Amino acid sequence: MNNMKQLLKLTAFSLFVLLIQVKGYSQVDFEWRINNVIFNATDPDGADAATGSVTFTMQLHTRNIGAIIPITAMSTGFCWQTANAMLPTGVPCATSTLQTSNIVMGPSFSGYTFNTINHCSGIPNVISGGQTFDRRVVGTIEGGVDVPISNAWINVFTATLWTRNLTAPQGGFIVLNSTFMGNPGGFANYDISNAAADALDANSLTFSTPLGIGGVLPVTYTSLTAGCTDKGALVKWSTGTELNADYFELQRSKDGNEWSSVSKVKAKGNSTIETSYEQMDLLGGAALYRLKQFDFDGKFYYSTIIRTNCDDRNIEIVIYPVPARDVLNVVIKTAKAIKTQLEIYDAAGRLVKKVNVAILVGNNNLPINLAGLANGQYVIRSNDPTLQLNKKFTILH
Repeated sequence: MNNMKQLLKLTAFSLFVLLIQVKGYSQVDFEWRINNVIFNATDPDGADAATGSVTFTMQLHTRNIGAIIPITAMSTGFCWQTANAMLPTGVPCATSTLQTSNIVMGPSFSGYTFNTINHCSGIPNVISGGQTFDRRVVGTIEGGVDVPISNAWINVFTATLWTRNLTAPQGGFIVLNSTFMGNPGGFANYDISNAAADALDANSLTFSTPLGIGGVLPVTYTSLTAGCTDKGALVKWSTGTELNADYFELQRSKDGNEWSSVSKVKAKGNSTIETSYEQMDLLGGAALYRLKQFDFDGKFYYSTIIRTNCDDRNIEIVIYPVPARDVLNVVIKTAKAIKTQLEIYDAAGRLVKKVNVAILVGNNNLPINLAGLANGQYVIRSNDPTLQLNKKFTILH
């Protein structure tokens, strides 16, 4: 009888997955994030090194738009830094079979408990996003009552840590743990289950992007969006305040693990009024974007991560012959028309030649006359940041 019930459950789940696939989704896919950071600058008990307290909320949704997926259990966690934060008095730094006092379940999970929780689990000195973490919270959330998860973010639980620092971020940084099944990957033991005890994929876009937990950071963002244009992906962001801000580095990733720089944008520096920025990524495509904001003192902070699903805008660039003699041919294949200036610099970094060119959609063969330039090493560049031309060549008459 029990085998028959299990078979019926598995059959029902198989039909559910088939329905998801028919709609165009390849898998049931959940995503974690940390949000709603609130800092209180009052020492919680006045008896130790705490400078205040900070709360943050763990949220969950499914990326399968239109799907509503009931779940009954999950395992999750986050990493934190003991140099910057501490556990509230009474919260054990060991496994607790009961939910600890610094964890409050969200309204939709009011019948659930975060049990078998360990606030000091894991191997010390895990490095992620330029930060080192020596503590990890792990645990299991169970309740027995189905909670429907949709594409809208839902609050799972809110956690509290006490802070150690006087300057932002007072609690240092935290970063999510996630599963190898998702994208990007992380720790392998973080699962979400339905009533049939089927393990469903979960991941986190912020796995490799530490989140500052504390008061006002040097830059506060009022918006960060990415849209598709006929030229590629257009990333826009606005800041409400800037303090000691040097510049922004826009970064792109295909998988959330490896990040490359798209461009650098000079920041306002110090401002209390809203400032808007935008940057075009001609390569576009299905990509993840984030901002790495640098202060004048060299410190940097990451923004949240956003997605685009634009058509790829590939640019192919070849130069020949190498070494060149009298003419250097620059071959550019692009899906976008560009008016730019090609610049040649000598080995000392001096600009020795510049040519205005109009690049058309498709293949372009641009011959550059090298008459008058001495033998030696040179670099050819474009003054248009969307055309990533930066190639070395040799002139040998």
